[in-house]
Amino acid sequence: MSKLLARDQEKFQRWILVSGVLTTVTVWTPLADPINLPKMFIVALCATWILGSLIVFMRANKEWNISRGQWAIVAISLSLLLTAVVTEERYTAFFGASHRNNGAITYLALAGLSFTAMMSFSHQNVWRLRQAIVLLGMVLTIYGYLQLLKHDFFHWVLLYNPVILTLGNPDFSSALLGACAITTLWMAIDHKNRWVQVGGGLLVIVEVVLVRKTGSVQGLLAFLFGVSLIIGGKLWQWRKRIGQISFLLAGLLAVAVLLGLLNKGPLASLIYRSSLNNRLDYWKAAFEMFKARPFAGVGFERFGENYGRYAPQIQVVQGQTTDNAHSVFLQLLATGGLLVFIPYIILLVIICMSSFKALRRSSGREQLNLIALLAVWSSLLLISAISIDNLGVTVWFWIIGGSLYALSQEALTKEPKLIENQRKKVPSGKREVKSFADNTSLAPLVSLGAVVLTFLLIFPGIRTSKALFDLSSNKTGLDKARYLQKIIDTSQIKPRSAQVYISLADVALRVPDLPTAASLLREASKMDPKSINGIRLNAIAHEVENNFALAIPFRVQLLSLDPWTTSNRLQLIKDYLGNHQINDARLAVQELVQLYPVSEDAKAAALLLKG
Repeated sequence: MSKLLARDQEKFQRWILVSGVLTTVTVWTPLADPINLPKMFIVALCATWILGSLIVFMRANKEWNISRGQWAIVAISLSLLLTAVVTEERYTAFFGASHRNNGAITYLALAGLSFTAMMSFSHQNVWRLRQAIVLLGMVLTIYGYLQLLKHDFFHWVLLYNPVILTLGNPDFSSALLGACAITTLWMAIDHKNRWVQVGGGLLVIVEVVLVRKTGSVQGLLAFLFGVSLIIGGKLWQWRKRIGQISFLLAGLLAVAVLLGLLNKGPLASLIYRSSLNNRLDYWKAAFEMFKARPFAGVGFERFGENYGRYAPQIQVVQGQTTDNAHSVFLQLLATGGLLVFIPYIILLVIICMSSFKALRRSSGREQLNLIALLAVWSSLLLISAISIDNLGVTVWFWIIGGSLYALSQEALTKEPKLIENQRKKVPSGKREVKSFADNTSLAPLVSLGAVVLTFLLIFPGIRTSKALFDLSSNKTGLDKARYLQKIIDTSQIKPRSAQVYISLADVALRVPDLPTAASLLREASKMDPKSINGIRLNAIAHEVENNFALAIPFRVQLLSLDPWTTSNRLQLIKDYLGNHQINDARLAVQELVQLYPVSEDAKAAALLLKG
């Protein structure tokens, strides 16, 4: 595996850690999406800069000795690009679903950070990674308690628990705080200063209490799982037999936790949440998507457009919609197929196998570093099985995964990762490794050029989001004519996308200005004929004008894409009646009653027909 000079390792480490911290804490409230869009913007720019400099280094030294883990990342990147290109709606494939932004651009940036981490971290400098996560956890914990006390810096529109940190959701906040608490415990155990140990222990307690205050079990499960690995590892170092027993007990606890998530076993009353019922529908739909399109999936980040079609007929939560499988594994399997899923699994297996082998060959502090990194990384991996990839959390999963692999390879090869800063006489037949000092002009130029291209690609999305926010609030007090003109001007920002046109059409309908909304929806339909939101808004636009004849085809199309949502069937019946298509309405009522006989919509439809 390619190596970096000590001073170059330090430079890349700082860039990687700054990228992670900025991605987690960045929010920009004057945007329609103040959470995920700015995070995607930051992580893409940072990763582009880092990769530009890394390519210069590898090219200057002809260092193409890529490890298996790095080859797996290359394979994931190529599969992501291919899947995004063949997806019918490429904007969504590359930029991600609206307010999620987990498209190919995001994953390519995360893969780049992980690739670079595999070349940059070692046992001698992993303390920087630990320090960054501990400090991040400390800052987020302070902010979390301010949110609890209603002294937030920002005026969020809260739908859930107030402890959303900079992540937008208490589940994500809980998961990240749990990972930070594990890292803080690692510092407290490893550090020799008594005051640092005491302070670290107190911080762990404060973080865990805040995890409980989020109302989400994700962070607590992650923390307990990670801590059990660290304690088991320490016991293993002390007495191997006791360590084996502790790992066995941890395994039994993990089984009990999994049963509890399914509302079974002794821990069900403590762990089970009714919201997990929704996930059962999501997971079943994801598997049906995979069975329908096993190779390349239904289209990258196109889960929402296909959910209604593949959702189970007897849904746990009737009428529930979603744009994500709420499981990273199933999301990739459903939307990217085996083309993306297999390289992803191979990468995880390579990291796991390398770390397990390295644990057996290492001892002392090096072994503790491996155990602790594995504990933090695997806890985030566990959460990803039942949750969405949130950028502020998943950026650390990829960085820590790359770092864990780097430390494992170092332990397996028994070679020091660092190359001394000072020049040494190079033995005959070997070449000297060059540092960035030898490429002071080229590396920044390449990185800057790459960043400019990435900026030009992503910044229009920021402009559009800012314009949407301004339109929704109309703080400048525009009159109707200027307001509509701003809608049209916003629609001209390139690259144009169905997502933006649909959002703008929704704004126009609220004015109301039906011609402008209809024009925008026509453009959206050309770009994305299967957009659920676009089809629904088209129907609503005609229904507002009582033009039921034009609304009916959109309701029928929506019915073919989402056959189990009763509210759409009820509205279709109303449209039939409004257009005096009594026989069609009667047949639609029969289908609705047969589908969900006890639903309120079925009862309302029957009354409409009688009326």
